[in-house]
Amino acid sequence: HKVKRINVSPFVKMYLAENETLKDYQPYLGSVKVISEIDLPGKVKKVEGENCRTEAQKVIQTFTLASILFGEKSTRLRIKFASQNDK
Repeated sequence: HKVKRINVSPFVKMYLAENETLKDYQPYLGSVKVISEIDLPGKVKKVEGENCRTEAQKVIQTFTLASILFGEKSTRLRIKFASQNDK
């Protein structure tokens, strides 16, 4: 009844550096939003992570691409949720 997601920020930085796409899109990085939604089979009990909000059975995490690349933001999440048998 737990979900863990590792911090993918270092992999995004590495990918952009290897493909040299960062310099072409530098002016737009603050406008690009990275949104992840995790739908769960039960009600959210506890969430650990940055820039998250919860709904009944969903966790939504939002960042700008610039904050991930230059602001050292972590996309790591730890979520605990209720099983379908819990009331």
